[in-house]
Amino acid sequence: MSASRSPRKRWWDSQDMRVTAAEGQAWDLYDSVYRHTEFDAGALQAYRSERLAELRERARSTAAYREVDDEWPRTATVTRKSDFVRRMEDYRTGEVDPLDVIRVRTSGTTGRPAVFEHSEEHLVHAAASRLRTFDAYGIGVSDRILRISGNPSHPLVDFPGKAGGGSMIRLNAGRIDRENAEYVSRLLRDYAAPVLWAQPMELLLFAGKLREHLSAFPAPSRVLSHGDSLDEGTRRVCAEIFQERPMDLYGLQEFGMIAWECPEAAGTYHVNDEKVVVETDHDGALLITNLVNRASVMARYRPEDRGTLLSERCPCGRVLSRISGLAGRQRSFIATDDGRFVNVKQVELYLDSLPLSRWRVLQARAGELDVLCTPETELPLQQKEEMSERIARVAGQRRVGVRVVPLAEMMTAAGKSPRFELFATQAWLARRVGEDHDGALSGA
Repeated sequence: MSASRSPRKRWWDSQDMRVTAAEGQAWDLYDSVYRHTEFDAGALQAYRSERLAELRERARSTAAYREVDDEWPRTATVTRKSDFVRRMEDYRTGEVDPLDVIRVRTSGTTGRPAVFEHSEEHLVHAAASRLRTFDAYGIGVSDRILRISGNPSHPLVDFPGKAGGGSMIRLNAGRIDRENAEYVSRLLRDYAAPVLWAQPMELLLFAGKLREHLSAFPAPSRVLSHGDSLDEGTRRVCAEIFQERPMDLYGLQEFGMIAWECPEAAGTYHVNDEKVVVETDHDGALLITNLVNRASVMARYRPEDRGTLLSERCPCGRVLSRISGLAGRQRSFIATDDGRFVNVKQVELYLDSLPLSRWRVLQARAGELDVLCTPETELPLQQKEEMSERIARVAGQRRVGVRVVPLAEMMTAAGKSPRFELFATQAWLARRVGEDHDGALSGA
């Protein structure tokens, strides 16, 4: 078959190869821009001005943004996720070949998952941002990293590859039990990772497993958290059990890493001003604009996270914008009668595979779930029974009730449609782990 008749393919159809290519560009970006703009206000302003000028030109090429003046995006209309889901084509720039577009899917924590489109810069700036935070936290790019998972589809131990220049082990805390505890303890001692990295709920799950099953764990020199907002209870428990206060990274699938906690001013976050503009709405909700996405324009996007923008310079000397009082989304676990905590992922994937307009899972006591759903067509009794049996099996529940409700009943007073309302929240689990803490670390 001739080349002209063959379907066009890119060498970076492999995700690993694309990430590897982006890592190389990220080193150059970090060395030429990020490490200078972090402390040099003039250099930061010059870089942002160039990106803003490019963004305004891109915005003019979209159907979503017609009136673009010199103050744009501050003059742009606030945009929500539902706007992108409903009119994704209106936000596309046409600059990036569809074969080259990077598509990321939101988690669906607070509603139906959505797909957002990015250009190659998404990977490059993500890696450059990571290099910046590693340097700020004293993490070497070749340092070993222990990533903690609670995803039921992950094996007990996996080697997903490198993080920056170092190696990584992914440990599924949900699979640690008395039978494999000795193996896990030996693995952790031998690997001796100086960096522990996980989402808050996974950190708490791992802390609980340390207390229950593992006799010793080399204390890490740095604990990183991402994904959900860290509450004070979780911070305190992590500091006690891991002997290191966690440093929080704030990001969204729609943008990548947006901000990171300052190591010298706890509770305040430095914004990666080279890639995003962060403002606040009238009620304190964050508004985020992507400066570097050539595939689509996302201006004054409101993810419903909240925070306060600080005007004074940080004591650490960095000139990046700062946020305090950051409050975003938080996940929860499904609790079983026998005291286990089940990640919601399998239930979420199963319900997403069904012809449902919306669904919602509620748990008020361990071992029992209630599922509210709005089907696209009539839901036969047999299918409701099948749903109940399937969810009870994958989530380890004694009872699962399925009830069909109108769409309006799915929404909260704020107009959101949370997928899970469970009592095993971050704050609840932090209290439980903290109350039972008896010193799980060896201090080695």
